[in-house]
Amino acid sequence: MDLSTNSKAKLMLIRHADRYMITDIKSHESVLLTEKGKKDAYVFGKKLKSRYDKFVLFHSPVERCAQTAEYIYKGINDTRNSKLIGEKEVIGGGYMSVDSKLFAAYFNSYGYKKFLRKWLDNDLPEDVMKTCGQVARVQIQLFNQQLDSYDKFIVNITHDWNIIVILEYYFHLKFEDIGIPGYLDGITAYKQNNTIHLQYNKYHSKVVV
Repeated sequence: MDLSTNSKAKLMLIRHADRYMITDIKSHESVLLTEKGKKDAYVFGKKLKSRYDKFVLFHSPVERCAQTAEYIYKGINDTRNSKLIGEKEVIGGGYMSVDSKLFAAYFNSYGYKKFLRKWLDNDLPEDVMKTCGQVARVQIQLFNQQLDSYDKFIVNITHDWNIIVILEYYFHLKFEDIGIPGYLDGITAYKQNNTIHLQYNKYHSKVVV
C-alpha cells in the first residue's frame, strides 16, 4: 500500500501480512504468518509511524491477523500514544458464513474464485453466506463508528474477502479485473460531514452514512 495516495486518510482496512499456504478451508484459521510476514508487518508499522502520530489497532479474530497487528504495533513502537485494542468480529471471515459446514462444502465444490464470484453475485443459498451487501454495509457501519469515536489513526487488519466485498459493492470493481488484494494492501478512508470517502489505489468511492 502506498501511504501517500490519500493524505486525508484517518482509517485503513488492510489484509494481513504474508502467510503460509492454506491447504484445507476447514482449518484455514490455524494458518499463521511466515517469518517474511512478521518482518513486513514490522516495517509497515515503522512506515505508518513516519506519517501519523497516534494509532489504534484492531484485528480479525483469526490468529494471523492478530500476529500482523502485533508486529505492526511493534514497528510503531509508541505505547504512550498508540493502543493495540484487539479483536473485531466484523472484520473477520467467520461472521460472513451462516452455516460453516455448508460453507466448506460449497467452497470445496466450486473452488476459490468460482465460489467467491457466486457469493458476490448473491448466487448462493441464503443458509450458506450473508449477502455481499449485508457484509459490506456492516463494515461501513464499523468505519463510521470508529471514525466518530477515535482521534487517532485507525488500523483494521483483515482478510482479502473483507476488502473484496467493499470493492465490489461500493466501488463496483470486480476482483477478476483488478486482482486479489495483496498482503498489507487495502482501503483507506476518512469522513467529511455525513460522507465516508474511500480509496483503493487509484480508485475512489463515497458512502453517505
